[in-house]
Amino acid sequence: MPHPVRFGVTLPQIKRTWPEAKAAAIEFDRLGFDSVWVCDHLYSVPMPGLPIMEAWTELAAVAAVTERVRLGTLVTPPFFRNPAVLAKQAATIDQIAGGGRVIMGLGSGWFAGEFEGFGCPFPALKDRLQALEETAMLMKRLWTEPSVTFAGQQVQVTDCVFEPKPSPRPPILIGGGGEKILLRIAAQHADIWNNLAV
Repeated sequence: MPHPVRFGVTLPQIKRTWPEAKAAAIEFDRLGFDSVWVCDHLYSVPMPGLPIMEAWTELAAVAAVTERVRLGTLVTPPFFRNPAVLAKQAATIDQIAGGGRVIMGLGSGWFAGEFEGFGCPFPALKDRLQALEETAMLMKRLWTEPSVTFAGQQVQVTDCVFEPKPSPRPPILIGGGGEKILLRIAAQHADIWNNLAV
């Protein structure tokens, strides 16, 4: 049985004001789009000097002014934020949105300049991919288990109590290419795969 076709749209974020982004989000929600998306970059790509709104803060605000549209990032790299705190941010947005509207978009990250500029670690690709996998694994547990201890190579938490939990568990989207490693991670841990436009 074929799946229904759904349409998402990217929200204004670069060189745009919050009133512009808010108006667009409300209109996309009204028009029946399935989802709205923001990029999780700290620098505007490819021109770092252009203003850009931070992704998860913008999504929290959008959650408060929309009613049904789903909310996600394309995509959030693990080393921008502590992954347990990021899971908490997503769960909070789920509360604001009314449940079931958050999509956790994850990727390994690639633009070294924004990591370094903001003082975030930018390890080798192997370590970033390992952190991506561990982040997806940790989030699923935090969103469903009463208390979590997780001892990964890149990600660790100890007796982490996580409330309130999102309901239902947000789907995890993993974005990117790479047949040997990233696609395996997506197949094992993601609900949605976002392919790179080629």
